Amino acid sequence: MTSRTVFAVIAFTTLVLIAGLSSRAQAAESDDRKTLVGTWKITVFQDDGRDRLDRLGAGLAKKDQPPRVAKLVFTADECWVIRGDGKRELKAGLANAAFKAVKLDPGANPKTIDITGFSGKEADATKTYQGIYSLEDKTLRICWCEQGNTRPTKLESDGANNLFVCEKISDEPQKPAE
Repeated sequence: MTSRTVFAVIAFTTLVLIAGLSSRAQAAESDDRKTLVGTWKITVFQDDGRDRLDRLGAGLAKKDQPPRVAKLVFTADECWVIRGDGKRELKAGLANAAFKAVKLDPGANPKTIDITGFSGKEADATKTYQGIYSLEDKTLRICWCEQGNTRPTKLESDGANNLFVCEKISDEPQKPAE
């Protein structure tokens, strides 16, 4: 074999390997995205290491009414939070829950999630917040940096990181109340 032939074989093999890795990464994202589609009950919301579920209107309701539940909803391309009153979270100043879109990288270790389109205090609907997630059975954990400039390394809330722990309650995305 000539050196040109050897180079061509190596180049071709490298391209095939890269294409295979890329398609596996796309398949993993697609699998996680399909699993996420639906409605998730938010069981834990922590900000600064403290319970903040009440910020989402969750908790005890008026007498003789069921408890109010906040939900995280995924479609094939979007993500949003539904408050305990059934309405979508869009309140300016709550940069911790007014989601619009997410991008997943399930091939990263830990798995990464970039959350875009908050209507938060920065009033920048294009800001992307970096996070990590785990998806096990019907439990989803998402931790993201509320400043958006660093990615958490652990699934826990501290001074800059927020945490959701969610349980899947339906494979159908719940529409917000009008």
